Amino acid sequence: MIRIELAADQLFQQGTNQFLPNAGQLITSAAAEILRTYPNQMIGIEGHTDSDPVQNYQFRNNTQLSTAQAAAVHDVLLSQSRIQPGQVFVVGHGGNHPVMSNATAAGKQRNRRGAGDLSRAGELAGPVHAGREAAAGPDAGRVGGPFTPQRRRSRQRRIRPS
Repeated sequence: MIRIELAADQLFQQGTNQFLPNAGQLITSAAAEILRTYPNQMIGIEGHTDSDPVQNYQFRNNTQLSTAQAAAVHDVLLSQSRIQPGQVFVVGHGGNHPVMSNATAAGKQRNRRGAGDLSRAGELAGPVHAGREAAAGPDAGRVGGPFTPQRRRSRQRRIRPS
């Protein structure tokens, strides 16, 4: 599985699913790279937040916010790139899978992110917890039921704005 992460502070106004002015360009640049390098992959769009309570009347909790942010990225991918609807799925994790401690402002900022997980066509990848590589084991690369965590090697790739 390959993971591409985009920092939420480069995509969204904080605490909302409203895009910043250059977010569409960043998303379509990532989509172009995905299509060039991995044209037939399934793409899981994941939304992640920090642990702070939502300060927005539009969302009751961080899971709703992260799902709305992932759905917004989904809409841009389908309307502004050649990625096909059957190639994409959306997941909102809220603050459930931090990559850093939420005890500091820097940790919270790092935890607010969008991730795109790419897997072979026809496969749905299981979660890679906390953004770290999962250990390879006897089940590496095998797809189980919808709630079965997968153990796979994960190669992370960050796309930064030019």
